[in-house]
Amino acid sequence: MISICQLLGGALNDNLEKQLNLLFLHFNSNDTSWAKGKLSDILNLKHNTIAAKEVRNLPYLPIDSIPMNSLAIESFRPSSEAQSSLLSFNRDDILIGAMRVYFHRVTIAPCDGVTRSTCFVLQPYNPAYLYYSLLLCNQDSTISYAQSTSK
Repeated sequence: MISICQLLGGALNDNLEKQLNLLFLHFNSNDTSWAKGKLSDILNLKHNTIAAKEVRNLPYLPIDSIPMNSLAIESFRPSSEAQSSLLSFNRDDILIGAMRVYFHRVTIAPCDGVTRSTCFVLQPYNPAYLYYSLLLCNQDSTISYAQSTSK
C-alpha cells in the first residue's frame, strides 16, 4: 500500500510546489490591499508538550525527517524513538525546523504526531489561511529573516 507521504513525494510534488509558489508570488504582488505584519498575526505557535510514555503509536517526525527545501514528508520514525523534549502536533499544523533554520525544513502535517522541540509547530488562527500560511513560511525570504533574527 502506498502511503500519503509517498504520493506527495517526487517530481510531481516538486512541480506542484513550483506552481503554488508562482501563484503565491503573483497573488501577493498584485494585491495592494495587503498590510505588512508578523507571522504571529496569522499563526499560533503551539507548545503542546508530551511525555515519551504518552506517545504510544503516534508517528514521530524529528527535524532530520523533514526534507530540506521540500514540503513533502517521505517517512516518519517509529514512536519508540521519541524519547525527550517532545511536542505533539495535529493534522494540518505547519512544522518548521527551528534549529539551523537555514536548512529550510518546512512541511504540513498529514496526520497527528510527535516531533521534538527542535521544530516549531504552527497553526493558523483562521483555518482558511492554512495554505497561504504554509507558502508564506516556505518562502526563502521568511527563512532568511528567521535565520538573521535567530539566537
